[in-house]
Amino acid sequence: MLQLLKTQTRRITFLCYLPDYKDPECLQRRLKVRELHLKRAQEHKPHPLQMGGAMIKDGKMAGSVLLMDFDSIQECRDWVKQDPYYLNKVWDPQQMDIFEYKIAIKQ
Repeated sequence: MLQLLKTQTRRITFLCYLPDYKDPECLQRRLKVRELHLKRAQEHKPHPLQMGGAMIKDGKMAGSVLLMDFDSIQECRDWVKQDPYYLNKVWDPQQMDIFEYKIAIKQ
């Protein structure tokens, strides 16, 4: 009997470095859309997010770092560009960067 094997595509992990704009109103924009940002991260299916959190500098929000799994870097960029923080000028697109990330140690 011929058995068909389902091949699984291994998704790529990306580290997203997403600094905030530096203007004084940025924190207010962040707080205004924070619940939408968190809701989107939790509800997106298939769920690409491994972890995410805020960068803190001198006791203040400075941006976000996300570890996410996608099939391509373009798919990751597209997801970031649909986030409420991106759309509402919290994350500074001129400063953000996305890297392929290889996990060496995971507990």
